[in-house]
Amino acid sequence: MTATERTTLALFTMAAALLLVGAAVLWIGGDFHPGAEVAPATRGLTGAPAPPTSSQSGAGAAGEGLPGAFLGALTPGPGLLPAGTVTVTLSLTTSLPAVCRWSDAPDTPYTQMTNSFSQGQGAMNHGALVSGLYDLADRWFYVRCAGPDGIVDPDRQEAQTHLRVLGPWGGGYPRIANLWPNYDPALGVDFFAGYDLFIPNWWPEAARPLDRLRVVNPRAKILRTQNATYGWPEIDPLTAEWVNSEPGDWGYPCLMRDSGGTILRVAIWGHPMYNLTQPQCRAALIRQNIEEFLSPDLRKGDNLAYDGIFWDLLNGWISWLGADIDADVDGLPDDLAQLDAAYQAGLQDLLATVRAALPNAVLMGNEAATVYAPWVNGRMFEWQLWTLADGTSDLIWDKIVADYDEWSNLGQLPRTTFIQGAPQSLEGPQGSRSYDDMTPAMRAETAADYQRMRFGLATALMGDGLYFFQYEPTRGQSFWYDEFGAPGDQPGGALPRGYLGLPTGEPQPLDDSPQSSRHALTDDAGFEAGSSGVWARSFDNGLAVVNASSEIRTVTLPGSYYKLDAGQAPLFQTRIDDDAIAASGGWRVEPAGNEQFGKTVLIATGGTMASAVYQPELAYGGLYHVLAWVAPRAGQSISVTVGITHTGGTATVTLDQSSGEAGWRDLGVFPFEAGETATATLVATGEGDVIADAFKWVSVARYNDGTRVTQVTLLPQDGIILLTKCSDELGAPLYVPLIEVR
Repeated sequence: MTATERTTLALFTMAAALLLVGAAVLWIGGDFHPGAEVAPATRGLTGAPAPPTSSQSGAGAAGEGLPGAFLGALTPGPGLLPAGTVTVTLSLTTSLPAVCRWSDAPDTPYTQMTNSFSQGQGAMNHGALVSGLYDLADRWFYVRCAGPDGIVDPDRQEAQTHLRVLGPWGGGYPRIANLWPNYDPALGVDFFAGYDLFIPNWWPEAARPLDRLRVVNPRAKILRTQNATYGWPEIDPLTAEWVNSEPGDWGYPCLMRDSGGTILRVAIWGHPMYNLTQPQCRAALIRQNIEEFLSPDLRKGDNLAYDGIFWDLLNGWISWLGADIDADVDGLPDDLAQLDAAYQAGLQDLLATVRAALPNAVLMGNEAATVYAPWVNGRMFEWQLWTLADGTSDLIWDKIVADYDEWSNLGQLPRTTFIQGAPQSLEGPQGSRSYDDMTPAMRAETAADYQRMRFGLATALMGDGLYFFQYEPTRGQSFWYDEFGAPGDQPGGALPRGYLGLPTGEPQPLDDSPQSSRHALTDDAGFEAGSSGVWARSFDNGLAVVNASSEIRTVTLPGSYYKLDAGQAPLFQTRIDDDAIAASGGWRVEPAGNEQFGKTVLIATGGTMASAVYQPELAYGGLYHVLAWVAPRAGQSISVTVGITHTGGTATVTLDQSSGEAGWRDLGVFPFEAGETATATLVATGEGDVIADAFKWVSVARYNDGTRVTQVTLLPQDGIILLTKCSDELGAPLYVPLIEVR
């Protein structure tokens, strides 16, 4: 102890003696509990937070006979600090006048701690201003205090806290999200770092490269999925306890039940929903969410490894679950309007309480109602866009975009709202195929739905949120497209991440009238009903254009632009399955197998000359690959005849359906005119079964060919990203690694 510290402390020794009796009275009756809802961490020998031990409670030696309450709450408690934080004030209370020091190294004796508190030395309220913080800094602080001489041994107690500064947010657009991707070590850290918002699934504990992701992309926000409105009893002990509760148990009302006491489960998924109208159930969920996020456990929060929490199903109502819901467990169905109001109020309370405990964490959820915006950073729009594209919902594009645009400017900063697009579902005999059950070739076919991807991405760019593209109803894929930019900020020919820069204005409708002389965006913006046409939004480095209509549109652009120079997507492609062809007699319909396309296939016997005619409608003339889907089996014909009618005549190709890998067989490249002049006729020749499955036309020309354009033609529900400069003139990436691993 320094001379100054000794002098300061001596002045308080007599006061300490007077306080000692009162302090001892305060300690009677058990352990001291700080006023904070989440207790400050105490450190075990490993450096990870652990429950207090006898050696940490102050027993023995100089502190003999004193209970372990000399050190009070150290604030701020474990948690996240906002991006841009460079200083933090540590505050601590002691039950007696004391002189306090801190260190950032565990197990440091008091005499070797070189950092003294700058405020409150010799008093009971202490403060220390710590500087030198920076974005993504991850710091532990350990505090020991010396009381009046001979009363407290400073090395017998230690307070600690763990703080991490969030990384920056922003950069250019497009911004890309990924929800629940499966772990694939072959993709590498740089690939996953390409996502601006990353919500991993249950990755192997030893393989979660979260810190390395942030080195590659400091702006990435990585969220942990937790339970707020429902849970799976198979993996969540609290939910399992509630599922197994009997009438009279405290947890019995914690799941939504009908008036007969039966647990109500969500269709398809089968999980129960939490009863957020019950205060004791809500309190348990609040406690679990906070504790899991702050936990050192690798299976939970992993010592602040995550930037926030993602919750599924933050609906503003619960009556969707059924007409007979008995939330108050009185044996009678509840009034649904009153139930919805109580449920919404309960979820507001949960979100507000978690936000108060985790003030700087990124909190967001799927389907969140706008009333929750004061406590969250954003919401996910999961199904609206791709069900519109499927034609299975009554929603209209302008309403979807208006809601998404509103949400992308609601909530706390940083705002993380994202909207999902999805490839067209691949049907099988039993309905939509699961991605997990698909062959590699079918998985590639789902990823190759470039038009649906562009429609969703261009729609997302009409607002200030992020975009997410994944096959439904199965999650786990990690698709990447030229329009996303280089994954992980990779050098080379790909566009840099955030290549569009920031928006320079709001979306505007493009006037697509052929007679119009206007070459600029129209003045009247707003996603009003009936405005589903062609929309555009300007950015620092380009323009996003989306055709939300059901017609092909050619529009004049507000200037001269360049298409991206990337070769992933064809200019046009179309697929025809066996249920949309003209077939002669001699075919029988059979359910499709796992490797075959669609719900059915047509089967004929080789040598019968039964024919099946495929006739595509091509949006553009030019050279096309013609492909046939083959799921080979022994006993199928090795010499099926395919006649391809094209601009120059008819070509005859022989197709082997007996061997090789399941997938597309390229029958050659041929010239075609636009329209419905092309045909491919499959004839049952050879010996054995002949299968008529799907055919596909894929243009040689590329969608993003780098050409300079002043007008574009867009297919129905399609989009395009244009640049003000050539792709190779955009220069350095718009974000770069900021720090090294520390």
